[in-house]
Amino acid sequence: GLEVSSTKSSLEQTEAKQENKKEKEVKKKKKEAKKTEKKDADEVLKNFQENLDKTNAKLIKKEISEYLYIELNDDEIAKTKIKSVKLKNQKLRINLDISEVNIEMLDDEATAMLITAGVTEELLKHDEYDDNWKTVTVNVKDIGKITYSEDDIEINKAGGFRQFPIFEDFANGEVSFK
Repeated sequence: GLEVSSTKSSLEQTEAKQENKKEKEVKKKKKEAKKTEKKDADEVLKNFQENLDKTNAKLIKKEISEYLYIELNDDEIAKTKIKSVKLKNQKLRINLDISEVNIEMLDDEATAMLITAGVTEELLKHDEYDDNWKTVTVNVKDIGKITYSEDDIEINKAGGFRQFPIFEDFANGEVSFK
């Protein structure tokens, strides 16, 4: 009887070990599945955000285009080319080419400043995009770029509209195209 019970207990131990091993494998597979699900969810979220950014960038470009080419009704400023509008990680980047724009009595940097102020004022008219960006960089080909953050927005005292203090900063030497 002793032999049978030790064999039985040895068999039970082996079964218990196998059961334990199976439980560990199941736990491991569940953990891997959760990681994969999280990874997939993160990927879906990332793709969604990228697509949302692209869509918003296109809409912002449309608003800026209408402003430059229609609303302003200025043949010289209308020579401004919008090379691209990109939005990623809440950074809005507007790339302009003003090489064909020639405004009397303004040098290239002053012209860039004037157009940048207009473009950013147009952007700030559309507060529906505010949640999408934290900084705006306007890059003017062959001249340089200027970056402002949402914290820099101020209300124009005369007109009551939102703006970045571009002209003040430029006059004070606090900002320039670099």
